[in-house]
Amino acid sequence: MKIVILIEDLPNEGLLWEHGISAYIEFENTRILFDTGQTGAFIDNAAHLGVNLDKVNYLVLSHGHYDHTGGLRRLVDSFDMSETTLIAHPLIFEKKLRADGTEIGNSMTEGEIKQHFGEIILTRKPYALSDDIVFTGEIPRIYENPGTVGYHIDAGRLVPDPVVDDSSLFFRTNKGTVVVVGCSHTGILNITKHAGLDSKVHSVIGGFHLIGATQERIKNIVSGFSELGVQILYPGHCTGERAIKEMKKVFGNRVHVLKTGKVIRI
Repeated sequence: MKIVILIEDLPNEGLLWEHGISAYIEFENTRILFDTGQTGAFIDNAAHLGVNLDKVNYLVLSHGHYDHTGGLRRLVDSFDMSETTLIAHPLIFEKKLRADGTEIGNSMTEGEIKQHFGEIILTRKPYALSDDIVFTGEIPRIYENPGTVGYHIDAGRLVPDPVVDDSSLFFRTNKGTVVVVGCSHTGILNITKHAGLDSKVHSVIGGFHLIGATQERIKNIVSGFSELGVQILYPGHCTGERAIKEMKKVFGNRVHVLKTGKVIRI
């Protein structure tokens, strides 16, 4: 399994960076683009890193925020996606806002997207890309309360957004399940424990969204990782320095902070 981080919050010499995340994943015979960052700069980095986005089988979007979907328009303007399948939650296109009304959601509509992709699969339930790759859809929020992020429109009113469209990818490998997340608005512990229901968890990769978390919550999550027997953590994007510091106390050199251009082989 090979994962190339095409864009991240942390810079790397010779590559563009921004607040956002995008990753290219090769597993068995499947090639996946996971999220598109904020601006489309991931495309420049892909070219620099020798990643051929023409050959992508799937585009998977973790949720509808701008820092994960903002590169969509440049992607479809730059590449023929007619043989690529897009997979996401049905609410990926809903309007997402800050309290002041500033939009922070997807800049493309479902109608626009449909013109470019060979197939679009919008599902709240798990969807198997192959025998060993699963798009999670919605995950039950059992082990922690991740709260809300921004606002959305519900029954005509502006209300706090629980970001129920937040979804992840699980890869079943011979070393255990590899969990790839975008922002973990569902709760990183909820996601990881769900992954561990039928398999040991080898690694968790992406944004854990713990920047504003209490120290108590962070410690509970790190303890949960340890109890599950997670082998390696790859935190990045929205994880936050305090959470990463706590992870390193417990996992030591098994914590590898993501940065643009990082290549992970499992």
